[in-house]
Amino acid sequence: MKYYLLALLLCGTNVFAHDFPNKKGICTFNGSEPTPCTIENGGGAGGSYYILKSKKDSIYVESDCSGDNCALSIGANSDNTVDAKEFKKDGFYCTSSNDNKLTGCFKTT
Repeated sequence: MKYYLLALLLCGTNVFAHDFPNKKGICTFNGSEPTPCTIENGGGAGGSYYILKSKKDSIYVESDCSGDNCALSIGANSDNTVDAKEFKKDGFYCTSSNDNKLTGCFKTT
């Protein structure tokens, strides 16, 4: 019985991450001219991410939610992020660091 409960507990607490299909879009990086890009995204266990990738630029955006609190961050990669905010501008969905030094915007095509 102990082993059955232990197995049930271990199987019932698995956490799964998942990727979503990549999308094609138009992106701007730090106010650049719009350029074709790929939007990669995924998530799991209360968090999600997307990566905007063009031929020469890339920006990583992460959202981590716990209960009613969500934290948004942006960076060059997942190891180098800062707090961020979201907004819409000229039909683009944008994320910018709170100090406005890093901004990535996209819309799908």
